[in-house]
Amino acid sequence: GAANEIGTGAGEGFTVNLPLAAGATDGDYEHVYASVAWPILRSFKPDLILLSAGFDAYMDDPLGGMRLTAPCFGRLTASLAAIADECCDGRLVAVTEGGYDLKGLADCLREAIGALETRGAAVPATRTAETPRADATIKTVRPNLSKYWKL
Repeated sequence: GAANEIGTGAGEGFTVNLPLAAGATDGDYEHVYASVAWPILRSFKPDLILLSAGFDAYMDDPLGGMRLTAPCFGRLTASLAAIADECCDGRLVAVTEGGYDLKGLADCLREAIGALETRGAAVPATRTAETPRADATIKTVRPNLSKYWKL
């Protein structure tokens, strides 16, 4: 969804879209999640986290147009699991969704399941390269969400 689609009525501020441009990398995803999604999730303090685990952002997926590696999906899952452990006694339900590169789907799923099995501490995002897509997304979403959440 668009950055300005934030929900309506009693749900205003609770829809959080992070529209990353095509070609986004591990660094872009990890930076935008660490800067926006994780702080909002921690502030919200959910009772349960539902993870729609789709892998079409994998670098070789024919439809996604993104450049994520399988280990990135593991790190994002580990971060989400750590937040579930912090906020909702570890209650997290994961459902597998898309992914159209079969080897990539298997590799990404293996990484995500491994992160859920070990349930260790979240792996902090490290910016080893520039993250222009993430920076642009953060700049776009902050004005829409900062009146509802501390970012």
